[in-house]
Amino acid sequence: MTKQNKHQFEKEKILDRRIGIRLNSVYWPVDLNTIDDILRRLKYTNITRDSNQSYRAFKHNTEFYSDYVKMVFGFHNRDISSLIDAHAEFFSTLDREYKIDLSNYIRFYEIECVSNIITEKETFDVFTKISQNFAVKNSVESILGTPLRLNNLDLSSQKSDNNDQWESIEVSPRIESNGKIYFCRLTSRGNDPKHAYEMLRKSSDTFEQIITLLENQN
Repeated sequence: MTKQNKHQFEKEKILDRRIGIRLNSVYWPVDLNTIDDILRRLKYTNITRDSNQSYRAFKHNTEFYSDYVKMVFGFHNRDISSLIDAHAEFFSTLDREYKIDLSNYIRFYEIECVSNIITEKETFDVFTKISQNFAVKNSVESILGTPLRLNNLDLSSQKSDNNDQWESIEVSPRIESNGKIYFCRLTSRGNDPKHAYEMLRKSSDTFEQIITLLENQN
């Protein structure tokens, strides 16, 4: 959306943003000592390694994590620029110091953005309105003998043979909120880091557009 457009929601409270990497090799292309050394070179602190050989470390507002068994690692940071920088810095340092190009071992990148969005409308009223023409809901009401309402919007890519290319969006009323807060989660998976960065950068606009669409339903 253009900068001139006024956001429909009043405030976004970012809960988490994440870049995750799933490796495509049977074995890690770097050993545990190398991971430890890279984290220390990059001045991460509180570096811990559990019994499954998985790491956790922190640098300012960035958290590094890994799951050695699942062949995944990544970074958490609510700030998009810092998150992208942490990812790029880790890869470039490993390439420079150990001559290992991790991009050759990537199965997919996965980004996740989680936020609470505050609006002017009652979120439960919005979902009640959306529910009115939902045929399956009406049939379930007849079975249970009580009025029902959709509790959330939860959509994902259609099933395919390739689970490495995948998108998911979730929007729901925040149950414990003041009645005007949506919980929003965007997940995107693919093999292009530029696409991952793009999805991160436009996540707030994506939430805005979807909420606006929901609130404008007749």
